[in-house]
Amino acid sequence: MQKILFDRKNAQNIAEQSADVCNVYNKLSDASLTKLELLNAIAQVFGYNSGWAELMAVNKSARFYISFSLSVCSHVRAIINQLSSFLPSHVKPDLLLTAVSYTELGVKNPEQFYKCQNEDIFELEDSVLWFTDNVNSSLKHLANSPSASLLTKQGIYFKHFKILWPELYRHLHDKYNLSPNQVLLFKQPTWWGYRDHFIADYQREEIGQWEIHFNEPKSSERICYEPIYDSQSAKFPEEIANLFAEGLNGCPQVEHFGKDMSDEDYVLACLEYWKTLPHIKDIKFSLRKEHIKKQDYPIFSLLRQFFTEHNEAIDLIKGRLTDMDFTGELWGYEPRFVYSRKGEKRIYQEPWIVESDVRDFIDVNETIFQDNIIYSPLSSKYIETMLDNYRRERFLSIF
Repeated sequence: MQKILFDRKNAQNIAEQSADVCNVYNKLSDASLTKLELLNAIAQVFGYNSGWAELMAVNKSARFYISFSLSVCSHVRAIINQLSSFLPSHVKPDLLLTAVSYTELGVKNPEQFYKCQNEDIFELEDSVLWFTDNVNSSLKHLANSPSASLLTKQGIYFKHFKILWPELYRHLHDKYNLSPNQVLLFKQPTWWGYRDHFIADYQREEIGQWEIHFNEPKSSERICYEPIYDSQSAKFPEEIANLFAEGLNGCPQVEHFGKDMSDEDYVLACLEYWKTLPHIKDIKFSLRKEHIKKQDYPIFSLLRQFFTEHNEAIDLIKGRLTDMDFTGELWGYEPRFVYSRKGEKRIYQEPWIVESDVRDFIDVNETIFQDNIIYSPLSSKYIETMLDNYRRERFLSIF
């Protein structure tokens, strides 16, 4: 198999995540899995027959690919069959996915949970199973009330949890015999964070994109695409200047001289400076056909020399993949290219980006929202008290 390239930082993150995953797995399993065994198996899945050391040696460059994460169960589930073929025979795939799920939800010790509302939580329905390593956390107030937990989107019904993390669901169900209406509460509402990320991407209208062309040896080609979003504001040049102040992918930040420099001049100065960098070949921007009228903005008239025809083929791929990126680590998108034996080039589409997973997160959260319509901070004095306590402790340092 041809080697699939990775961003240097992404490879480093995978190495760090593997330690947490193996730590949890070894607490769940009788047979241990080492960090190196897991990393070597991942490397072999992506074409590095000599293992993780080879993957790290090859991938020393900063690239802007859609990240692969060992702490996102959806990503690992997508490659689990291949991964299992390179792991020691004693490693159980479902247990590995369970360990990844725990890691994704911020649980490093699967035995670290507190029982709330009742000394024996498993005899009482509609109770809260609270996963935390800090019993003094401000979340303890939410853990006293399933309604309060759900109201703040911190909690999730076990029946909904099953859809998002089926392997961990089976593990918890078999071990604790939980009921569908019990509520799970973790350090962070991962499900809601993902859903917000997806919804934000769907709501923003992309009208075009920046193209950052990188200098590469021989005939290699690297282009990173960053979105240009529509603006209802008359301060569109200011918005582009604010974007540039953060730097485009591969392009460092440039100091803005405040009132002594207009936003238009600043944007132009950034582009001219970035084009002088040795690793930058060119920078262009393009607009979708239906938004060509946006050239009426003074900023686009000023930058007409950078205008190029919109790449609709890349646009479709980029839009599909970046909208489904669970990591949210990158603003833009650089396609990975692979080559056939005949030298034909094609875009490698990451197997860990699965559209059905995105729909599951959105659908589950819509269901949570509908369930919570029946609750109101005013409908129950108990819920109101719990939330007041939660807010008071969480923001105590402010007052």
